[in-house]
Amino acid sequence: MCVGDCTLLVEGLSGFVRVGVDESAAGDPQLSKALAALHANHGGLKADAARARILPSIKAGRAAMNEPDGYGVFSITPTPRHFVRTGQIAMPADGHLLLASDGLMRLADVFRLYTAPALFAAARDEGLTPLIRHLRKVEREDIHGHRYPRAKSNDDATGLLLRRSR
Repeated sequence: MCVGDCTLLVEGLSGFVRVGVDESAAGDPQLSKALAALHANHGGLKADAARARILPSIKAGRAAMNEPDGYGVFSITPTPRHFVRTGQIAMPADGHLLLASDGLMRLADVFRLYTAPALFAAARDEGLTPLIRHLRKVEREDIHGHRYPRAKSNDDATGLLLRRSR
């Protein structure tokens, strides 16, 4: 199962699978482009000033969360059924899956420091703690979003790594 802004990464019997927000829509590309243009046209605004300029777009987007004609997010607000994706993926014995929030997926979708398969492999092989530390370091080093344009300097970063037992 996958909802809105969470992504499921699985190494299935038929290969690597990404379920959820498709890579082309992840990281809010339109918002990132608008922020990059703001930084380019206004000499590298600080994060709060850039956010203030795009606040109407952010508010409009937030108003559409979990609305039937909007978009789905994993939240305490019930998600309309048509935003919930379900299905089956055949997994090998001792296979792994990673359920990741959009904040954790920033490492792949916004910062482009990992591909989705490489992020999955790092979580599987090293655990989530090193990934979260790396994410927070990148966010701190680019607090104003000049290198990696984004609406929030940092975001929730949640991951659930599961292993199928025999």
